[in-house]
Amino acid sequence: MDMDMVWLRDLIIIITGVIEILLLIIVGILAMVVVHRIKKVSKSVEKISDSVQEVVTSVKATTDNVASMSSFARSEMAEPLNVTADLLQGVLKGLNAVLGFFKKKDKKKTK
Repeated sequence: MDMDMVWLRDLIIIITGVIEILLLIIVGILAMVVVHRIKKVSKSVEKISDSVQEVVTSVKATTDNVASMSSFARSEMAEPLNVTADLLQGVLKGLNAVLGFFKKKDKKKTK
């Protein structure tokens, strides 16, 4: 009877050892798979980050171009147009004043 208990104890120890070894192998394989996937995700994040940086740089360059074009339009186009419009407006007001002066005389003569 004593021999059967020893044999059963040894069998349980062997089975437990085999199960533990299998579990360690499975956990090791899972850890390797997780590390491999994390590396892939890390590379993807790095590529996305580079792409986003390129887009940000492009957007900054575009806004700089728009700002310089706006400044050019304001200084080279809008200001001369304003001066020309002011000059034309002054000439028209002068003509209206002269014409108004003659119209007033015409109205007084007809009365």
